[in-house]
Amino acid sequence: MVFAHPVFAKEDRITRGEFVQMMAKHNPENVLLPKNHGDLSTSELYMQIVEALKIRGFNVLEGKADTDPLNTQEFVRITYAFTGQPAGTSLFEQKLYLKRAGIIKSADIGLATGVEGKVLQFHKGDISGNRVELASPLFADDRITNGENAKSSFTFDDGSVLTLGEDAVVNISKHIYDPEKDFRQMVINVSMGAVKFVVTKAREKNSMFKVVTPTVTASVRGTEFVVMVGPKGETTVVGIEGSIETAPILPDGSEGQRNLLSAGETQEVSPNGVASEVKKAPLHVISTAKEKTADPKNTAPDEGITRAQAKDAARATQSLSRKPAPKEKDNGAPPSDPTNTPEPLKTPGTASKGVI
Repeated sequence: MVFAHPVFAKEDRITRGEFVQMMAKHNPENVLLPKNHGDLSTSELYMQIVEALKIRGFNVLEGKADTDPLNTQEFVRITYAFTGQPAGTSLFEQKLYLKRAGIIKSADIGLATGVEGKVLQFHKGDISGNRVELASPLFADDRITNGENAKSSFTFDDGSVLTLGEDAVVNISKHIYDPEKDFRQMVINVSMGAVKFVVTKAREKNSMFKVVTPTVTASVRGTEFVVMVGPKGETTVVGIEGSIETAPILPDGSEGQRNLLSAGETQEVSPNGVASEVKKAPLHVISTAKEKTADPKNTAPDEGITRAQAKDAARATQSLSRKPAPKEKDNGAPPSDPTNTPEPLKTPGTASKGVI
């Protein structure tokens, strides 16, 4: 859902309250707005919009200050709500709707927030990869490969962070995230190298975050851990914070006995699926895991939304129909894949290219 990595002064970032005020200015008849919104201060309007959004199932602003900068996820969720679309859809589906409307450029699932060295990204069906740069969008079914001495980190929509060490290879096999329900289902395959996972907690009971290597699965709800995969698929799992449920993958493809691995513990699984006992991790194992998955030197946090980008979105939202966008199959593939890129909605006054 991005532009090229933004470069702008901090004072150019729009706050949550200012964005709500801007949406009101360009959408004066919107059902989310109180009739007297023109007489309200920014903070008064903001408080009423927080409640109006909450009533309609959008908890995006609950408990958040109007004076803090608007981040990109909040931008998507608020803009989507102002188009009149219902809650209960995943963040990806909200992005996809706004993408079809021409408000954003892509329906991604996360961003590259750290890159050091040569990192390649292969979209589904690609033979050759694209060089990853800061703020490169991440899509479902993407494969990421780090070269020699390379490191990379990616931040998903739910705030979870994936950090790849040298020669690591991962594939984003499944990604579903609904921020309103705090529901997430994610599967990431690690076929080579060391990878650190910092996973945010998801409250919905059916949520799942699963990591799969050639020899073990690791399931978590919210924790930090590292997997290190060798050339024959042998895997070492190291707990940093929280707990992880592991299960070896047996030669017939089934899962073996499950084990609970806590912070400071480790388990090794051989190429034939034989798992060691869970034990306290030696200091050198923990040090190696942290060293191999250290953060890249070149990092970029969420820079927020500029006033110009917010203004363009507010104008485009005014002309959107409340009729849902036509249903089309889309697996989150980038715009370069024509089989997964629907045409934007033909709405009068909507910009032909995305804001973000």
